[in-house]
Amino acid sequence: MIKRYKKEDWDKFLNILSQSNRFCPITLEETGEPESRVQEGLHFIGALLGEENDARHLDIYVCKPQDARVGFLITSISSPQSLTTNETSKEGIRSLTVSHGKQQKCRIRFEGPPSSEVRRESIAKVAYCLYERRGGIGGSEFQDWGDAERLFSDWERLIEQKFM
Repeated sequence: MIKRYKKEDWDKFLNILSQSNRFCPITLEETGEPESRVQEGLHFIGALLGEENDARHLDIYVCKPQDARVGFLITSISSPQSLTTNETSKEGIRSLTVSHGKQQKCRIRFEGPPSSEVRRESIAKVAYCLYERRGGIGGSEFQDWGDAERLFSDWERLIEQKFM
């Protein structure tokens, strides 16, 4: 079933999408000038709506298991006009399409359930960064792990604290 979201519901929808699909394997398809590109082997972290100079933008954050970074901004879509999903009652959201006018700008295809291994690796990277920020002093690995899990549950803080 195709579902289109009203602009006033975007923030709430993107928050729910980010929470329920974090660490899902995705394929990202971008259309643009002069060419389109498809990227595979990514895992979804979240989508965040922002505003800069009175213009909206939609930022998509991902991680790659083999990448040393915790996660990164893969694309920022300026002035999105519509958010559309393809959903099934059994599998939930299978794709998100972001359009500008009648032109599709970006499609995220969710390829499966969240990966517990990617989740564990990502949390471990953040926990290690927290350890390093404390000066490498041992004895707080459980605290670091718990803090890293909390950062992922409120993932926008990962961006604020410069993990992405």
